[in-house]
Amino acid sequence: MAEDGRIPDKYPLIILAESGYRKRTKQNVRDSDATVIIYFDYIYPKGGTELTLLECIKQSKAYLLIDGNEVSIERAAERIYLFCHQNNITTLNVAGPKGVSLPQAHSYTQHVITQMLNKIMNQDQPQT
Repeated sequence: MAEDGRIPDKYPLIILAESGYRKRTKQNVRDSDATVIIYFDYIYPKGGTELTLLECIKQSKAYLLIDGNEVSIERAAERIYLFCHQNNITTLNVAGPKGVSLPQAHSYTQHVITQMLNKIMNQDQPQT
């Protein structure tokens, strides 16, 4: 179950027996090739976003930090596209603050990921 309701069956998710956010966060980092962390101004200490960053470092996983207050939606989508393309990423974990605690986070992230996926679907060549 997600914060906004039931997750559709079309997404092949594995439910963890112990579903605390710390265990889910660690497993998400482990199961992905890399992680994009979208934050706004700073990463709150002791929160889930910080835990994600620390797990990426601990597990030696590639990660990309995007400050949503500094990077436009278009530029963020391009940076993520380049990151995935240059690192041959097939499974990407996307992390950041909860939309409940930071209302602009959901909309920004949704637009960024949608644009990035459109680039992949259209097989655009990355801009350097």
